[in-house]
Amino acid sequence: MTDTKPAAIGAVVVLLVVMPVLGIDLQLPAMPDIARDLGASVGEVQLTLSLYTVAFAAMQLAVGPLGDRYGRRPVLMASLALYALASLYCALAPSIGHLTAGRILQGLAACAGPVLGRAVVRDRNEPIAAARVFGTMMACFGIAALTVPILGGQLVEAFGWRATFVASAAYGVLVLFLVTLLLPETLRGARAGGLGLARLAGDYLTLLRAPPFLVIAATGCLIQSAMFSWIAGSSFAVIRVLGHSPLVYSLVYAVTVFGFVTTSFLSGRVVARLGQRRLIALGGTLALLGSAAALVLNHAVTPSLLTLVAPIFVLAVGHGFTLAQSVAGALAAFPHLAGTASGLLGFMQYISATLVVVANGLLFDGTVLPLLIVSVSCAALAMLCFGLFGRHVKLAAA
Repeated sequence: MTDTKPAAIGAVVVLLVVMPVLGIDLQLPAMPDIARDLGASVGEVQLTLSLYTVAFAAMQLAVGPLGDRYGRRPVLMASLALYALASLYCALAPSIGHLTAGRILQGLAACAGPVLGRAVVRDRNEPIAAARVFGTMMACFGIAALTVPILGGQLVEAFGWRATFVASAAYGVLVLFLVTLLLPETLRGARAGGLGLARLAGDYLTLLRAPPFLVIAATGCLIQSAMFSWIAGSSFAVIRVLGHSPLVYSLVYAVTVFGFVTTSFLSGRVVARLGQRRLIALGGTLALLGSAAALVLNHAVTPSLLTLVAPIFVLAVGHGFTLAQSVAGALAAFPHLAGTASGLLGFMQYISATLVVVANGLLFDGTVLPLLIVSVSCAALAMLCFGLFGRHVKLAAA
């Protein structure tokens, strides 16, 4: 196992990092059939997704420290085994109650993939190299976000909704096998001692008080939230407000994700020449300009696909430049707490995304303006944070 090629390890890590997409997007096309087959209401079926997300977000705070204490491999292997079993339980669920319980177990297990996958990258690479790897990983994540819902729709169409959970179980077994076969233990010296609440709280306070983590993590989360405001509200904007078909919406969504994928990959290729600071500043500036232009344009003229998609594409490009570099930068300063830092970063990302969804729902007035106001606000806060405090943070230079 010690002779495993870096490309093989990288492929395994990508499979770990895209697990959130598999756990959410694969089942989205199945939700109407689940409601009909199990005799559940729309609210009950949506609750299975909400509780999955809550479990996923919260468990990150425990999985990261577990990986720092016991190693990446054993925690990943146990989590992947639980994920496969929980997915199979969902596939066999006789009622909505059983399905809900299975989805909670899925969420608790699935978070180990991205949390410890990011920690593995940090364990194996210096900051610039890690930033390059994260750029490729984020690009793969974007591609998965485009393709997995299509796969889910095909599975539901051909075999029914339970097939999506069978596929999730098979994925868990496959990744477990690959982790066992190909992924070496990357933690260099497990932390001694237990994992009491006092120690966990102390570790998290250490991270939250440290500008090298907090400033970069907050900047990345806010720019991601600017993009997520569009993602969360885009279907309402394109279909309900502008009156276009779901097919048109899917094409619009694909265009914006393409912008993110392209620059995520590009950021990994150019970070050695430009440095992380310049890329974060460039990405944040583009995100702010794109979201601000979208707000101004759609306030000044009648909203259309052109006035929405063109500036939002710029926002997506900025997000692509920023996300990988903010992840790499946030994890760089605390190699001995890489798992804990990764878990806290993931939790912050989910909390900020949830707040954006709530804000969009509360502000929605039948127009596209509220979601754009949220996007502009998040991007402006990100640049304010980075502008005021980023100069005090050491980042990998060109």
